[in-house]
Amino acid sequence: MYDLYLRGPVVFEPGVLLRRRKGSRVCTHNVDRRALIARFADEISKVQQERYLRGGVTDSGELEWVVFEREKLLDLVNAELAKFSKSPVDMAAVMLIENSAVGHIDYTQKLAIRAAELVLSEGDPR
Repeated sequence: MYDLYLRGPVVFEPGVLLRRRKGSRVCTHNVDRRALIARFADEISKVQQERYLRGGVTDSGELEWVVFEREKLLDLVNAELAKFSKSPVDMAAVMLIENSAVGHIDYTQKLAIRAAELVLSEGDPR
């Protein structure tokens, strides 16, 4: 199999880090990244289908469905972080990745990708 992201031949083993030798250097990437993105996209889509149930405005002036989806995304990200024994993120981190996806035609996919990056990254997402 050839992966454009890694730019070379790769071997997939479920749940194992992906390795590609480039000269004397070994590049590693988590095989589960794509599955995580797909799972996030699926969950985000399910929550988006319920927008019509939350048409009001909060006390802060935001739409209820926006706040609800943000809270759900925070829960999803922190649940995944807990699986890796990582510290949970705060709402500011979720708002940052949300703002990077706003305005894109593929908003849900961009949001899922950024959420997965947040889970798999080390350190501050900013």
